Amino acid sequence: MLTSFKFYPGRQCKYAVCLLWIILCQWGCSSFKYSGGGRVESKYRNYYFNDRLKVGAVLYGDMDLSVGGGDKTKVIGISGAGRKVLARFGVRRSDSLLFASISSKYSVVGLIRNAATIKVNDFQQVIDRKDSYLMKTLNYKNREAYEGLIPLDSSRFLSIIDYADADRENAKEGFHTIMFNSFRRIKSGEALLAVLDPFEDADELFDEHGYLAPYKLALNKAMYKEQPLLNQALATYYSFSGDQESARKLEESFIGFKKETIKAKDLAPAAAAILRRTLNQKAVMFNTAHHRPEHAYFLGQLLDSLRHQGFTHLGLEGLADSSSAITYGFITQSDGFYTRDPELSNLISKAIALGFQLVSYDDDSENREHKQAENLVSKTFKKDKNARVVVLAGYAHIDEIASPKKMAAYFKDFTGIDPLTIDQTRLMTSECDELDSNYKDNAYVYLAGNLGSGMNILLWNNISLNNKPIGTNTGMPPVNVKVEFPVSLQLKAFQGVEMLYRKADFLTDSTAVPLHVKLVPADARNVTLNLYPGKYVLQILGDGKEVLYQQELVVK
Repeated sequence: MLTSFKFYPGRQCKYAVCLLWIILCQWGCSSFKYSGGGRVESKYRNYYFNDRLKVGAVLYGDMDLSVGGGDKTKVIGISGAGRKVLARFGVRRSDSLLFASISSKYSVVGLIRNAATIKVNDFQQVIDRKDSYLMKTLNYKNREAYEGLIPLDSSRFLSIIDYADADRENAKEGFHTIMFNSFRRIKSGEALLAVLDPFEDADELFDEHGYLAPYKLALNKAMYKEQPLLNQALATYYSFSGDQESARKLEESFIGFKKETIKAKDLAPAAAAILRRTLNQKAVMFNTAHHRPEHAYFLGQLLDSLRHQGFTHLGLEGLADSSSAITYGFITQSDGFYTRDPELSNLISKAIALGFQLVSYDDDSENREHKQAENLVSKTFKKDKNARVVVLAGYAHIDEIASPKKMAAYFKDFTGIDPLTIDQTRLMTSECDELDSNYKDNAYVYLAGNLGSGMNILLWNNISLNNKPIGTNTGMPPVNVKVEFPVSLQLKAFQGVEMLYRKADFLTDSTAVPLHVKLVPADARNVTLNLYPGKYVLQILGDGKEVLYQQELVVK
């Protein structure tokens, strides 16, 4: 039986069994012994490692995790009922006990189990996108206990058993989180590596704190040795949270482009200049810096015209799986990593509404550039020779002359089509002091050459998203809507995050990526939104994603 789980926030014979129970009861608590050699690294989560056995796991940070080593070899706290649960799952004396968290809140143990002793057909396969593990559920003391299995090789499974002495809320969803996080580390070969990866840490903080994740990550920035990588992670998550200013302050530490001083005479309004060039193109490729939401925003402003010109497909490097987007017409937080950015999510929703076919083409293999191009072509021109394709890719993937070859060059080799390539990253740290302040908030084509970028057009995209209209432009002008917080909220000294959704999206799936996200400072008493007519849901979320305030807004 194949079972698929979707996640939302606020996813032998009786004699032998009896004999095994008796044996386990005779062992007593002191007879459960650790395999030895394991260690725990604690940060936002607890990470278990065992180099000798080549296994690792990812667990919650508030688990009081015990492992073997030195004189600490015996597990204490496993009750008689707990031993019975382990027996019913078929745990044997020969199985290697790795770790345990036995407390008033958790009853979780991790083991290595021999594949030959396990009836795999008794387990269900639990799937989340491309990841999966095996799961078995049994009832004990009017509660459910779970065992999850992750294959380590042909003869061994990592087994995690949660028999939940405490009646925890959302226990099953928490178990899925542990299993999938552990599976992904093992699958990627990172199970035994140090966990000081700021992107991984930020991802886990996002699960727990939502769009407040970068502000949590910044509290412990001194622990990271690779500060440029930390700054890149922070900038990316700041951009998801609508904090363009914080993201831009960090980018010089990890962006290798020379800062240019641009002359006004070398600039021309970008939209009109680009649309003249795209009229007869079969493929046009834009790039983006993943911490710069204005890049997706600018492409979104062109989509109506590109669709009118006859473009049929939108290829997105950051889209993990387009299926739910096509089904619902909007992006959820499980559709990808970079699609957590509201501006990229808005771009995708608009493309779907206009009739574009979405193409997810990215690849994480060693030959990524070649596979990206291959995937892109197989999903577009091999299916429809009359297709016309718009692509949004990261950084240098659209460089046509780089060595080794990038995706755009392979695309040209495969199709014979010379794509129009538009670079939004080369000039993103540059300035133009000659422009009047009223004109700086815009995107311009740079006319003085490509500065060795290997792309056809350079853009200086200096768009600020502050107070840009939010929602769908149906021809009616946007309206500034001021929302006063209630007195009960005003009395709290809090820092939260403002989340705005289309009402229909929110009611369909509460994990929809918001239309708009912005940090709410502790002293805020109201918020002003520039909204196109429509129906919306506004939430203020606090630490831990708790809902501090919610209101429906109808703009006419």
